[in-house]
Amino acid sequence: MSSNSISVGHEIIKSAKWRIISSGTSYVFMFASMIVLARFIKPSEYGTAALVISSIAFFNIISQFGFSPSIVGIKDIDKLFIDTLFTFSLIFASVLYIILFIVSPKIAKFYNNPILSKLLIVTGFTLFLNIIMSIPIALLHRSLNYKRETQVFLIMSLISSITAIIMAILGAGVWALVIPPLVGNLFSVFLAFYFAEYYPAFKLDISRLRKSLNFGLSSFVSNITSFFFHNSIELFMGKIWPSAILGYYTFAKGKYLKVIEAFSSVSISSLFPILSKVSEDKVRLKNVFFRISELFNSILIPIYVILIVGAHFIFNFLFGDIWNQAIIPFQLLCFTQIIRSITIAVNHLQYAINQPDVPAKVQIVVIPIYIFIIYICYIHKTNLITVIIIFTIFSSLLPLLNLVVCFIKLKFSIKEFFRHTMLYSLLSSLVLFFVLNISFKYLRQNSRLNIISFMSVIFVSLLLYVLVRYKYFFNQFLNIRSILRTKNISLLSE
Repeated sequence: MSSNSISVGHEIIKSAKWRIISSGTSYVFMFASMIVLARFIKPSEYGTAALVISSIAFFNIISQFGFSPSIVGIKDIDKLFIDTLFTFSLIFASVLYIILFIVSPKIAKFYNNPILSKLLIVTGFTLFLNIIMSIPIALLHRSLNYKRETQVFLIMSLISSITAIIMAILGAGVWALVIPPLVGNLFSVFLAFYFAEYYPAFKLDISRLRKSLNFGLSSFVSNITSFFFHNSIELFMGKIWPSAILGYYTFAKGKYLKVIEAFSSVSISSLFPILSKVSEDKVRLKNVFFRISELFNSILIPIYVILIVGAHFIFNFLFGDIWNQAIIPFQLLCFTQIIRSITIAVNHLQYAINQPDVPAKVQIVVIPIYIFIIYICYIHKTNLITVIIIFTIFSSLLPLLNLVVCFIKLKFSIKEFFRHTMLYSLLSSLVLFFVLNISFKYLRQNSRLNIISFMSVIFVSLLLYVLVRYKYFFNQFLNIRSILRTKNISLLSE
């Protein structure tokens, strides 16, 4: 056992541990505030907030221009390099805020929603906070200080959630959806600088700025294309849909993404070093990739099956009848995530074999077609369900194309991938789907469906799912225990 394997394995396990703590705790905070907000905030106010958040997100992506990846990824950086990025970021954020201030009345007029102007001007201050905090966060990530990074995000989540709950109860309406992130960032930015031990100075070096811009360009392009893919519905359809309809979509979208976001945040910090370590040996690379993919599928697919089947009860019990129109969009989006979960490890594989440009190239080809189709939907005033079906098709197409392109280059067998990573998970999840459906149908017909019976059915169904694949889960338990004991990630490829 090499010391390098132990060292890398130790860092991966430490990273994964803190990511799990961060994601899990943040999800608890978010879940608590989500329940309260759903009871006090109207669907139309969610729709208005969606327009604000999408607009500010666009300016945020432009303002950061891939600076965080350059701090983490460039091997040799100095204080002047970091100060240059900090100074340029503030200048650029100021220019963007002036532009936002000027165009915000025009945006409000375009969407025929007067309050948008005030909302954009106030929430625009997040441009400064996000760009300032991205510097120390990147430094913490570079130094592998996952503990401090996690503490910053936990405090931000806690403050944001508490602020959102208080504002919603006090009747702040749409402001309860857009102000809390601003408050959370304001408190957390000082903590981030303190933990990173970085004290900025206003300096600007053109050569260092150019170096960062060149390094972060691919990340910037990828972020821009990803933004338009995930926000085209809000930006286009927000013009013709009533605010309430957009609110139903936004509400459903925010809920279905949380599971895979939490899982991805753990995998991102762990997968890349694991796959990079065995990238020279295609046989071991294939084994590791298949095993990781199978593990993801075994966890994520049954979770989304439960969400799809139990959506009616979950929405009625937690959020109230007012959100019933968000149930079908939520179910369709969960189905999309089942397909995405199958290919969650593909991007990490492409980075590990030095082909990070493949996802960007696929996005550049597919996303303009998707945006054009959404524009056609905008012209013809297409309804919510049809638009979500189109999104489902393209959202599934992107990762599948990445998978095919990657496998062609590596000469992996797609048939073999399906058999080793998906077949048993899909079959077991299918059994889970029918068991849940039959159980819930029986309970509804006999008026016995309540929180206790719902959770009992979920527990028994998951137990049945695990028993069907007991050999696999038992072997994974033994393997993970060995990795935790030895800190040797090479066990994954054995």
